[in-house]
Amino acid sequence: MFIRTIAILLLIGFGSPEATPASEDTQPGNVYEAVLAGKKCQEGTSQNLSCRYKVGQSLDFEIGPFGDPYNTITFYRSDYNGGYYAKFGMLHGCVVITPGVNEKRWLSDFAFVSPKNGKVYRDWVKCQTGL
Repeated sequence: MFIRTIAILLLIGFGSPEATPASEDTQPGNVYEAVLAGKKCQEGTSQNLSCRYKVGQSLDFEIGPFGDPYNTITFYRSDYNGGYYAKFGMLHGCVVITPGVNEKRWLSDFAFVSPKNGKVYRDWVKCQTGL
């Protein structure tokens, strides 16, 4: 009886991310897919590549130009309470994208963007090494 009660409480309290209605800011799929879908790159006048990442309505940042010593990460919008927000991981040197605190998602649903090459990764180890 006790185990059954715990199981029911877990199902009600946590549910699956697919069964929980998402906010209008959250795009379908996982964070990795949402970041890939929002990635747009362009070549500058000096043939330098920069990429902008617009994920939902709450996250917008740009990285570039890649390979340039003056490469920057510009955060235009990142809302901790919105659908997505970004932070920078000092250990691995990648931008970490995660669902906002009010989203009903798995805690391990992240994406990592390398400031070195602009690629989107599923884990920080590959992002750090730039594979």
